[in-house]
Amino acid sequence: MALLFGYVLDVTNNEEGESDVVGWLIVSAVASVIAAVLLMRFVPASEADPGGDNKPARRALILGVLSLITVAVFWTGLPFALGVPALALAATGRARASQEGHGGQATTAAILAALAIVVSIVFCVAG
Repeated sequence: MALLFGYVLDVTNNEEGESDVVGWLIVSAVASVIAAVLLMRFVPASEADPGGDNKPARRALILGVLSLITVAVFWTGLPFALGVPALALAATGRARASQEGHGGQATTAAILAALAIVVSIVFCVAG
């Protein structure tokens, strides 16, 4: 949806009034591939990792920080592509926190990812 607002509906105040459909398609494809790889490979692999150091919480924190950093380029869809897997891993990290610790990392990751997603939505709507 962010990419739709940014490229097809032309909220970028393009002087010619033309939307950049090719740019939208390329950026959408890249963001979709990143999201798919993270959600279909990285998240399940992290959740299945039997290590006792709560790797999902740590990996969620890394993705949460990256999603917040990518808010600067919100029109690429990266805050969403990185934030949603961070939220999924943070939930797993919180569930494992009672046995493996690092619940604070999982909570922080969820807050950062949610903040990145909400701020990106606001930027998309505000134009």
